[in-house]
Amino acid sequence: MVGLPSNSSQNLQLAKQISSLQLPSLQILPLESSHLPGIMEIDRLCFGGWWNLAHYQWELDHPESHFLVLTIPEISNSEVSNSAMSKIAKINEIAEINEIAEISKAPEISEVFEASDPQANNLVIGVGGFWQILEEAHIHLFAIHPQYQGKGLGKFLLGQLLQLAKELGLERATLEVRESNHQALGLYQKFGFQEAGRRPNYYADNSEAGVILWLNRLQSCEFV
Repeated sequence: MVGLPSNSSQNLQLAKQISSLQLPSLQILPLESSHLPGIMEIDRLCFGGWWNLAHYQWELDHPESHFLVLTIPEISNSEVSNSAMSKIAKINEIAEINEIAEISKAPEISEVFEASDPQANNLVIGVGGFWQILEEAHIHLFAIHPQYQGKGLGKFLLGQLLQLAKELGLERATLEVRESNHQALGLYQKFGFQEAGRRPNYYADNSEAGVILWLNRLQSCEFV
């Protein structure tokens, strides 16, 4: 595995993208062993337990496997400090005054608790990975935690994943997706992926076909 690019202009662009997602404490990191429990939970929620822990450990140890994870601070309800509780009470008071009806208008939890809070741990909310095979990136895992879907995180993570493939000098990217997953298909098509065929009965749980997508000329594409 390799780390994220350290180019200063890319770091600035990355900071701007994170700011636009309204998750100030969002981090994008290479996969580490401490992330595996969180990834297992996303696997369970999104795929019904597709891979086991041993498989993810193998991915972590394999030099041709590259993963990125999205994390935010997680607060343990049993250990919330009095000062944090005061912040929550203040937010509730403001919400009542302004009659906030939609959760999307409420402050993000990362705005209430600082990442340096001693009760804060990293919560994995997204994961993406690919195998490096010759000059190709074979994306074999991509998911956002269901509670954080619809916030633009998938687009952000996919852009970073493809940028990593580009930094590694790869020329093409490919993946398979369920033909009924129109949301995912729409996201991939926005990045320029095109259908190259279908694999009948590809998914064992319901014999659904898998749509094969390819993105060529990675080196001429801009992702961040």
